Amino acid sequence: MAWRQARDIGWRGRGGAPVSARADGANPVGPDLDAIADRLLARFESPAYQPPALPAAVRALVALVRRPDATLEESVALIERDAYVAAHVQTLAEREGMAAGVKVTSLRQAILFLGLVQVHDRVIDHALETCVFRCGAYAPEMGRLRRHAVATAHLARSLAEWAPIEGGLAFVAGLLHDVGIAGSLRLLAEGDGRLVPPPDVESIWPALERIHARATALMTRRWGLPEELALAVAGHDACRDADAARPLAAAVAIANALAHHEGFGLAEREDASVAEPPGRVRSDSGGKDGLAAFDRTPEPVLERACAILGLDLRARHLVAHRARRELEQLAEST
Repeated sequence: MAWRQARDIGWRGRGGAPVSARADGANPVGPDLDAIADRLLARFESPAYQPPALPAAVRALVALVRRPDATLEESVALIERDAYVAAHVQTLAEREGMAAGVKVTSLRQAILFLGLVQVHDRVIDHALETCVFRCGAYAPEMGRLRRHAVATAHLARSLAEWAPIEGGLAFVAGLLHDVGIAGSLRLLAEGDGRLVPPPDVESIWPALERIHARATALMTRRWGLPEELALAVAGHDACRDADAARPLAAAVAIANALAHHEGFGLAEREDASVAEPPGRVRSDSGGKDGLAAFDRTPEPVLERACAILGLDLRARHLVAHRARRELEQLAEST
């Protein structure tokens, strides 16, 4: 392939011993990963489970981005319904307008100044950042999750031109593809009567890895988002099922792999202050995490994803080159 699969999916531990280790350090025993995975999945599947709330305007925006014929008037009317969302858009436009010497005095002007695509992307991203990718007990991990999600979203939108999918929907799918991990960490932080204090992520990563696609699909459905999104995020790790969502799942799978490959993965770097040259593939032992065995997107899955989108070798090189440029720009803007 034009890119090698990055193997940087380990998480840096938060300094604590495994949750079930004895306090005196004698004969420590790691957590029961199967039991943790089963308990978390049972929580997600319970009729009583409610994911972090998304504003109604954001849910409506997700439906709107599926339509290439969406108009400015529709976006203004939709955003005006939610004072919080409208204030966020207005603030963004006023701040960026001030830097450009442009005075923004209304929501309509704000959307015109930022552009419909920018408004849709940034409102949905902001909602997920504030409602989902936030948890005091796992703040560093949540920060890396969101950074990876944003990178994957931008790359998925770019890949949409190779598939019969709308770019806005691809962006949302990229943002959502790992929210099951964020939801799991929030549940662990709340406690389930057995894991107190919340466990170190490094020690339970295999359990999160096992359930995250299912948890992501469940959260997506509970939000009332389009079923195509739920199918795509559930299937992006395999790209086998859900024929209607296969192109979208394939775009997310490839975007996910490229994000890891280009340094927007989940692992903490050895020295976060030193940026890696674009395109360099880190070795399995290149960071502090030491959990590189968790390879989330095996080569056969990437091959299936490329076949679904019809990416030949030349197209893969073009995709990889464009991804590198887009992520360089994203890194400069954050």
